[in-house]
Amino acid sequence: MIGRLLLLFVVLPLTDLVLLLVLARYTGVLVTLGLVLVTGLAGAWMARRQWHLLLARSRIRIEQQELPAELVTDGFLILLGGCLLIAPGVLTDFAGLALMVPAVRRWFRRRGAEWVRGRLQIAARQLGPELTANTVDGAARETPATGWPANEAGPAAGRVHQR
Repeated sequence: MIGRLLLLFVVLPLTDLVLLLVLARYTGVLVTLGLVLVTGLAGAWMARRQWHLLLARSRIRIEQQELPAELVTDGFLILLGGCLLIAPGVLTDFAGLALMVPAVRRWFRRRGAEWVRGRLQIAARQLGPELTANTVDGAARETPATGWPANEAGPAAGRVHQR
């Protein structure tokens, strides 16, 4: 976890800075600053346009009494892409532009769903014996001492039990 945070907040910005310096060396400082400014403005415009399209699609879905669940994820990815486009840097601009493309957002949405599903399966395996220990054939078993189901809080919920 610390390695990922280090990568996100130290290595990525330093790489972006080095790429900007290399770009400035070969094209000139004014061209590089102009590029940063243009991509920031274009990013803000693209994010706003994509956001309005997303809101229109959400309204249609809601009027059809459907839940716009994947549109919520798209909204987050559009917001993230807009932030990346506004931030100065070559890598962040590329990533932000990519997130403005609906096909790329679908890919990220699928990968994100697979990641969440995998994490839930891992958690279910880790908690599985604990969750099923207090049930018999799917029905809650009462503890002999309290008469309350073992997996619910009863009058003895505040007591500390030693194992």
